[in-house]
Amino acid sequence: METRRLILLTALAVLALFFCISFESLAACSGVNAAIVVSDHFGPYITAANAIEKHLAVKCPDAFVSKFFLDQGRDSGFRLNTGSPDIIFTVGTKASMTAHNMFPGILSIFSMVLDPPPVLLDKSNRYGVALDIPCREVLKFLLMLVPQVTRIGVLYTEESENMLDRMAGEIASSGLQLVQILVNSPEHIQERLEEVFRFSDALIAVPDMNIYNSIVAPRIIFEAIRQGKPFVGLSKNFTLSGALFSLDCDYNDIGIQAADLGLEILSGHKPVQKIQYPRKFTAYLNIHTARLIGLMPDKKVLDAFKIIAY
Repeated sequence: METRRLILLTALAVLALFFCISFESLAACSGVNAAIVVSDHFGPYITAANAIEKHLAVKCPDAFVSKFFLDQGRDSGFRLNTGSPDIIFTVGTKASMTAHNMFPGILSIFSMVLDPPPVLLDKSNRYGVALDIPCREVLKFLLMLVPQVTRIGVLYTEESENMLDRMAGEIASSGLQLVQILVNSPEHIQERLEEVFRFSDALIAVPDMNIYNSIVAPRIIFEAIRQGKPFVGLSKNFTLSGALFSLDCDYNDIGIQAADLGLEILSGHKPVQKIQYPRKFTAYLNIHTARLIGLMPDKKVLDAFKIIAY
């Protein structure tokens, strides 16, 4: 009898806490003027922006929410129509930088930004959900497929050097060795590719469009298969093109995560992390590439991936 009473009281306390938090959130965002600024009409951006808008409508029904796209020269329309919003949700790097430059003093929550630039990280009123999937998650899936890997290769330029510093700690904490090869110019790509595959067991892409773009990526994929080495891409598109595997974000959930982050701040709570990372993602495996480089993963390993086959 006493146990049942204790369980009932605990349940009532949890329920009361839930309603307190809900009412606190509703009160904090009542009448709030929120702007959602989107870089352009790119599919993943639209998915994330729609998720922010829908989540705000549910969690903060009394808020005034406007959505703007910056493609087709609409930056000035954003400036004229928003007035002075209380909070800005930005989707994509262009939108994030535009909002930062136009409204430096207003609370801003960015999303869908790969390797956020320092200007977005240093401001006290800038928070966000980066598009980067932590390296430790990439390593977890890589070691599932190729447990004998010990040396992780990365090609980079000066533009991606900061990200490499962050990766180095996660690679070292996994007991692996980082082989980093600087690419000074496009003319040296082939030479650096041969070098990185000579000294490492696998190559992981980083968000650096000087190297991992639509022109150079096919060469990297071809060389990786020729060398019989795993190449980990940046997104599902890399895997479709022949990379061994990649982790791709759930763009809808990124939007929800960004909206929740903004509502948390409006409620007066300081987030534990200024910059958050995607909570949900899917691992895509190109089974054809796996066989070409001599991998035969068992069913248990394959179940962790969404298989791309031809």
